[in-house]
Amino acid sequence: MRRPGLIRWNFFGYLGFAVALTLAYIFFGLDGHVKNLVQQKLSALHGADVHISKAAFRFNGPRIELDRLEFHDPSRVGRVQFTVDRVQLDLEWAALLRNRLVVTDSSATGVHLNSLQPPEPAVNEGQSLIPKQSSQTLAYASDFLSNPTRTELPAEEAWAAVPSVQAKNGLSSEFQNEVSGWKKALDALIQENHEQTEAIRNTVNQASEKDADAHVKIMIGQLEKSRLELEQLETQVKAEGNTLLAKIQTLVELQPHDVTVIRQNVKLPNLEFKNIEAEVGAPELRPALSFVDHFYFKLLPWLEKKEQVLQSSYGRDQGTEFFFTGRYLPPRLWVKKLEISSKETPDGSLGDVSGRVTDLSSEPNHYAAQLSLQASFKKAEVSNLQLESQIDHRNNQVDDRLQLNIASYPVRDLDFVKTPSLRMGIAQADANLNLEYLAQKDAVIINVSSTLDKVMYRVDTESEALKKVFDESLAPLTSVKMDANAQGKLPAPHWNFTSNLSDRLKTSLQQVLGQEYDEFNGRIKERAYQRVVEARKSLETSLVTESEAIQLRIAEEKEKLKGLTAEYKASKKIN
Repeated sequence: MRRPGLIRWNFFGYLGFAVALTLAYIFFGLDGHVKNLVQQKLSALHGADVHISKAAFRFNGPRIELDRLEFHDPSRVGRVQFTVDRVQLDLEWAALLRNRLVVTDSSATGVHLNSLQPPEPAVNEGQSLIPKQSSQTLAYASDFLSNPTRTELPAEEAWAAVPSVQAKNGLSSEFQNEVSGWKKALDALIQENHEQTEAIRNTVNQASEKDADAHVKIMIGQLEKSRLELEQLETQVKAEGNTLLAKIQTLVELQPHDVTVIRQNVKLPNLEFKNIEAEVGAPELRPALSFVDHFYFKLLPWLEKKEQVLQSSYGRDQGTEFFFTGRYLPPRLWVKKLEISSKETPDGSLGDVSGRVTDLSSEPNHYAAQLSLQASFKKAEVSNLQLESQIDHRNNQVDDRLQLNIASYPVRDLDFVKTPSLRMGIAQADANLNLEYLAQKDAVIINVSSTLDKVMYRVDTESEALKKVFDESLAPLTSVKMDANAQGKLPAPHWNFTSNLSDRLKTSLQQVLGQEYDEFNGRIKERAYQRVVEARKSLETSLVTESEAIQLRIAEEKEKLKGLTAEYKASKKIN
């Protein structure tokens, strides 16, 4: 029986099929795979979609060629922020076979920057070194000044909880209890007097003439006792009435407290305007500071995520390369050199750009990366942009730097307030910018300054009073200076904003609102005083009326007793 050999007859068929599949993948699928992979990585780093029209992998080099890269704006869906016509990356075979990406030489040409458009809220704000702006003092003050009902006094319901009303209710309750007590005491005395008088009268009438005089004396004594009890009740009514009257008169002393309570319930803008500097400065400086945010929250974490951990027992640092027991092992990502260039075209579709990136790697603790860029974009009206950056974590000491200078760029539609009642901000201006970022260890220092010249403001409102306030305060200020400084621990340093525009706005608003508050407070004080006086008079009138009614009844009862006493004394006999 013949035994089969080690290589069967169909082995070459399978081998040919595998080679065909490999070649098909290389010629038909590899470019698409490279395109999708690069798009995915760039989108993750950029924080928004990156679209590549065409990608090609060349084995001679090897080399990756990318055509027409579109970087979408992270802050606005559907808008392309900038494009690059062509990118070429020369790779290293030895590193690529070890799943490492080492770019020995590369270039990017044909940089297009789209025209600047008004900033819109970010779809995903994410993290930022700049604190989120929660204060809206400018908007609140503007809405207050544009409200035609701002000078109206609070409705009557708002006065229900003021101290004088509560005190009045308490005194009214006490007054009703006192009056009720007086009436009950008087009714009881009258009832008792009538019963005792009637009993003695019956006794006198039934007694013999001999005993009648004795009973008459008893009757006169009882009448005198009743008279004294009535006088005692009368004295009590007067004393307690005077005490209540004194309490009622103290209602006027509660007027300042009423004003305080009403002021607390009426929402008025705070005249301190503590955060107005940030409200004015942050919208203008935030786009520039996005460079810092991308640097700190995007680039550095992306590099650190790819950084490999080298154990000192196996790896050793030899110059600029790593070895593991004799085996070459470069960083996972290492861009040794990247040249960026573009020449401005007459129509301004391209910018005049030149830049270089050296030693950008996932091993910043071994390689200090340097990034530099100079650019001008005629179409976007951006001239002389200079960007210098350094990523240096050698010897486990962080020394990251970023410096951005822009000689001139346009500012359009920069809104400080955008509410239904007011849109206020800078319609257009020419600006320059200087930004410095220094991070050492876990602390950071950020200095940003911007000067806006030829400033034209926008004040859109139907309120003539509000328009007058901002026109008078903004018109003389044709040059605006904005500064922002941050110091402290990452990622939440302490920020301080300053601006001559915010100072002017604060002064104008404080002056106008101060006058409004003085007039408003005067009217509240007048109304509060009027209310406590009315409450005092009302209680005093009720007290006097009730007290006099009680005293009148007492006087009438005393007159009856006086008449009976005189009658008994005259006749010594009741018929």
